Amino acid sequence: MSYTSFDDAIDDGVESEEKGERHQFGPKAHRFFQQAYRLYSRAAQLRPSSPDALYNAARVQYLLATQFCLPPESIACLADSVFLFKAALNLAPLPAQQGDEHQQASLPSPFSLDVVSNLATSLQSLGELVDEVGWLDQIKSAERLASIADYSAFDAAPSDTVDPRFPTSGKLLQEAIGFFRQASLGQEQVLLDQASEPQHDGQSQAVEPSELAIATPDDDSDMADDDASAPASTLDEVGYTSSLVTVDTYVDTLISLHACLVTLLASCETVAHAQICTANAMEALDRAAAALDPSANSRLPPLDETERETKALELQRARLSLRIAHVTRIADLTPATFPSTSEEADEVEQLEQTLLEWSGNVLAPPSSSSSAGATGATAADTATLCELGDGALSLTRLRLRVLRRASASASGVGVEDGKAGIASIECAWTLGTTTSRLFNAALSTLSPTSAGGGGGGATQGVAVLGAQNTSTPTTRLRSSILCALASTSLVRSDVVFESSNLPNAVGSRAKLIENARAYARKGCLEIGLGWIFTASPTSDAARSGGGGTRMPVHPHNHGGWETLSRESELVYTLLRSLFFRAGMSGKEEESRTEIRTLASRLSTLASTTKGDVAFQLAFAVPHPLHPPPHTTTMGIDRFLSDLCDEEGQSALGPDEIEFWSAVKQEFFGVEHVA
Repeated sequence: MSYTSFDDAIDDGVESEEKGERHQFGPKAHRFFQQAYRLYSRAAQLRPSSPDALYNAARVQYLLATQFCLPPESIACLADSVFLFKAALNLAPLPAQQGDEHQQASLPSPFSLDVVSNLATSLQSLGELVDEVGWLDQIKSAERLASIADYSAFDAAPSDTVDPRFPTSGKLLQEAIGFFRQASLGQEQVLLDQASEPQHDGQSQAVEPSELAIATPDDDSDMADDDASAPASTLDEVGYTSSLVTVDTYVDTLISLHACLVTLLASCETVAHAQICTANAMEALDRAAAALDPSANSRLPPLDETERETKALELQRARLSLRIAHVTRIADLTPATFPSTSEEADEVEQLEQTLLEWSGNVLAPPSSSSSAGATGATAADTATLCELGDGALSLTRLRLRVLRRASASASGVGVEDGKAGIASIECAWTLGTTTSRLFNAALSTLSPTSAGGGGGGATQGVAVLGAQNTSTPTTRLRSSILCALASTSLVRSDVVFESSNLPNAVGSRAKLIENARAYARKGCLEIGLGWIFTASPTSDAARSGGGGTRMPVHPHNHGGWETLSRESELVYTLLRSLFFRAGMSGKEEESRTEIRTLASRLSTLASTTKGDVAFQLAFAVPHPLHPPPHTTTMGIDRFLSDLCDEEGQSALGPDEIEFWSAVKQEFFGVEHVA
């Protein structure tokens, strides 16, 4: 159908988007969202002065990029989303700063604030993706963004050797941070004005779109001629936004600002830069905390008590995660000396104590006097359990990194003072054990896709769960948690624990390695990767095309690049667990057979023709026909690089380095790569 009416295109676009939301995921949802994007884009063509059409098209394009598309297509979609959001913002700009922030004329509209917030989110996602895979063949998209933004004004990392006008990952993140700040300041301005109104009754009053936006005209006549001469700053076309300015949305924006700063923190190349990033992120959290506390900022309307408690918990998690991210980044930047000061050592110990106390509270069983689910693990939400688990795993790895360095250098923590060394090992073991408990508790909050568990359940479920990719957001989350459990088991199997004769660690290494394998296998089953466990002729025939040609065997069932990269991490974690298992008495031959089967199937995954570039980035190694932007973007190399970043270069022993080299050489033909 060829649309000639703006209203028809917008209305049908909304209808298609709603259908996509009902399906949520899968091919049907994908088609409806694609149709919605085309209709919104058509509406923008019919009425170029409508920021509403541009905004809707940008939103859907962002959704397609992050939930359905893979690189390089997802890079182009995200860049297009940024371009469209900026075009909408040009038509509905934020007001210029004025001397009196309470003047009604200077209040930003909820629509403009919504555009700015979504623009910042798109820039952050694009920056993170570019950091992982580069721009690939989407250089035109990068040049398009550079034409509407002065990226030479942003700080360049020392490693940046490209044109200063080029939108590198760090510059995109810095731009996102600027827009998040604009959005938060605008929301605060609206809320302060709202709180000063005489009718304020002590509750947070949402600013409705109709209060600050003018309805869209219905007349489509002579639209092209009229729009061509319309000023870019007009607000006459703003007719819809889902945004309501409340304390809740204001706090959400500040948390998003904090998250973007944490992402930038991971790429800081100096201690001074890392400290600035952390301070700015902490300032954002302090502003959010003040908004939740009427005694700290009585000028803002208070939240409902339940909402306040929910947001306060989210801020508490964010603050702890920020502190952990900071110390781990400082350790990355100063690997030979961390902790080099008593302040750094004290901060690590305080973080460990805080995390262990919090974990103890959420993992405690409900008291007999409380109602079911009121306290303990059943009351802890999945997000809290996962974030605490991530933090505990990071601190465990940090302890091990310092211990390995001390052992290698024969000086430092645990060497000069034997008791201090044992205490440090005990602390690492306690953190690792707590990590496992947290992730297991998080897994129990999600409905399983099948009955049973452990290695046996994984083996029995191959024929059913592993038949095809039927992953959903819930199964993908379960798979991610199972991958974390597998990684945790491998960390806890480190020889330092058994060799130190810790009571609970003695004799546990073999069991932990078996657990790692079982967790990783279950994680693969959750997302339809069960076929990689077996070389069944029946399965092979079912996955062959005409003439016996091997066809792609793992159709991507959406979730974007993030899902595909997590799948890569999962299967390589499984392969690593098999390497350790092959060194166990009585498991050598069985494990080597599994390794060969798994590695050969990964080779098939990496050479798939559908989504060729994305699958090679996730599962392959550098290949001369598909040179990566930098070698660590490729499957095995990136997995090992991330592992060394988290646990130190000594995490990979000579035998394991030789193992991975053999896998790359035999199954991926890496010997042909210069």
